[in-house]
Amino acid sequence: PLHTPDNFYNQSGKWNSDKWDDFEKLMDDHFKPEFRWREHCNWTDNFTNTDRSYFTMSLGYEVCVFIPYNHLQSIDKNEKDIVGVSHFVNKVADAFETLMN
Repeated sequence: PLHTPDNFYNQSGKWNSDKWDDFEKLMDDHFKPEFRWREHCNWTDNFTNTDRSYFTMSLGYEVCVFIPYNHLQSIDKNEKDIVGVSHFVNKVADAFETLMN
């Protein structure tokens, strides 16, 4: 997949025109040939045959967390008291943020 933490940290950002061959290889390595990514973004007309000297690529990636139902049950004892669940969700979000920094 293209949207990975490694690509997020190492491939996102400014691509100067002298590195566009490397960018094309990156895309070719991540897309099947039948996808024809060059045609989808009109690569030749929008990039190769222009006076552009760079472009900036932004990549994201998806993270998932699986929480056992019985764990949520253990902290969600009362439908009017969401403090425990809120605290747990905030801790999970903080942990993801720590992983990404």
